[in-house]
Amino acid sequence: MMKIYEKFKMLHLLFSLCSVHLTHALYESQVGSASWGYQQIAVFVTGADHVVWYLQYDGSLWSPWKQIASYASSGPAVCSWGWGRLDVFVQADDALYVRHIVYDYSLSGAAWWNAWESWGCCLYSGVAVATYGNGNLVLYGIGMDYQMWGQSISAIQGWYCIGRPSTNVFFTSDPPGAIWMLQRLYVFGRGSDNYLYYLSCENNIWDPQWTQTDMVMNSGLAVVTWDSMTIHIFYRDINNELIHNCILGQMCGNASENLHGNITSTPSVSAWGYGRFDVFAKWTDNCLWWISYDQCNGWSQWQKMGELVLL
Repeated sequence: MMKIYEKFKMLHLLFSLCSVHLTHALYESQVGSASWGYQQIAVFVTGADHVVWYLQYDGSLWSPWKQIASYASSGPAVCSWGWGRLDVFVQADDALYVRHIVYDYSLSGAAWWNAWESWGCCLYSGVAVATYGNGNLVLYGIGMDYQMWGQSISAIQGWYCIGRPSTNVFFTSDPPGAIWMLQRLYVFGRGSDNYLYYLSCENNIWDPQWTQTDMVMNSGLAVVTWDSMTIHIFYRDINNELIHNCILGQMCGNASENLHGNITSTPSVSAWGYGRFDVFAKWTDNCLWWISYDQCNGWSQWQKMGELVLL
């Protein structure tokens, strides 16, 4: 039987005959962020130089921009499964391969692992990563066949397919979203009809079909939870404004929340505590902008995060 990776290689060769299908995937702008502790945030971007850049927040100040030497064509995606730990994923070599690097504060102080690891596969989108603790990571992206594909980083297995919304609706090349909540995995993607769909899994048993929401999107999405009851969703609408919505929780009966802005990328969100959001996105000036929320003061104004030009 042909291996899954070999199938992906054949699909890539087929789709590369029509380069317009690959253009969006190679140059899709994506921001990655995660919190690895109270008031701790790390934000990752790909610069116009195709180098991965990051900055960190320590509760009072933002660090200067720093770089991790690597060529990236899409991404980054980032998550944290413990204090001082960051796992960063990008796509390189014309989006054919997913690459992974680790930041670990416990390794003789703050330190990056020496080399990027390759996780194979060729994807039509940026990636989403979710964790359920202690080194357990799952990675998802849209394949060259417009279906959702995943891999468990902690298990010895290859990429596997969990399908698409229906025979008439496939996934776009926008980065998907993934999150663990109450021992259940949720995977999200933007359908070709521009609606948001999700599929969930518990004890290795997936829902029988994708669930369509009423959210109409113009980008990929960012997902987060701060209470293990509600999944909060952030995405760009057709006016390039940031929209906040949610599913599953009691507060989700409210209408979606427009946070305005003028964003041109898939947003990213992190939560370092209950009642706190930090959302990041690329704007029309090709720089990174930030907006935050806390329960005492509500939403802040948008703030520009320096002059670094993003891909």
